[in-house]
Amino acid sequence: MRLSDFCKGTYAACPAVKSHPKYMDALFQSAGGNLYVSESYKKQLFSGEKPFTDKLKTDLPSPIQIDGLITFFFNQIDNKKVGSIIAAFGMPESDDINKQALVAALALQFKEIVESASEDAANILILEYQNRKNSTNSDGFMTPMSVLYPGDQYYVREIRRSSYQVNIYEKFRHTWEFDNVGTQEWKGRKLFFSNHAAVRPRADSVYILIPDTLPQKSVKVSVEMDARGFEGESECTWIMIDNEGNDCFPNSKAFTFTISSTFNIDRR
Repeated sequence: MRLSDFCKGTYAACPAVKSHPKYMDALFQSAGGNLYVSESYKKQLFSGEKPFTDKLKTDLPSPIQIDGLITFFFNQIDNKKVGSIIAAFGMPESDDINKQALVAALALQFKEIVESASEDAANILILEYQNRKNSTNSDGFMTPMSVLYPGDQYYVREIRRSSYQVNIYEKFRHTWEFDNVGTQEWKGRKLFFSNHAAVRPRADSVYILIPDTLPQKSVKVSVEMDARGFEGESECTWIMIDNEGNDCFPNSKAFTFTISSTFNIDRR
């Protein structure tokens, strides 16, 4: 499967993403990287007129952020359009479509495309969809790709913003709302601003206490952010840790957001 085939098969199901270049940007950012090419090149990359080169692949981390892709696809794919993806890729499905399994399979297919030595990557979409469909629990939620505690799961709600365009002097509040959909009770957990020393934006606290949360319960927490007079883009990486400081969901970017700050001369 080529990158262009993958994009054409998924883009139409994501109505909130308004253009091919914006889709390419969102795809790369969800995987943990950025696409440093022109808008014209992004359009041609989407259409297949330009190749997905090894140089472009190096703009992504190794390994790519699977959980970030899963979150992106789950939030952006319209529930009424999941069938169009099944049809676009010729996936046999006679039962009700399992969206959670589908978005996981899409994330793994994109990983296969990125890691392939040729432009024609193996098509693993059908196999991974069936594998993930058979591994979801009775509530339909997926086990994260990597967990510290068996049975631990989360679901980050769509209302969470993943990026901000702000003035370099601006302060703002970011709010997370997520559910404990696993079997582990969350006790003594926190969100930790893990790369706070490496980026310019500052938080009023690098540790955000998560109230003790039983399985099947929701939680909402917030942090005050300050762009700190810095112009540019910063990825603020937040992770969930236990009371001993261990990362509960290694390699997940579900709690991460980006800040793009610019100087506004009309600032009041």
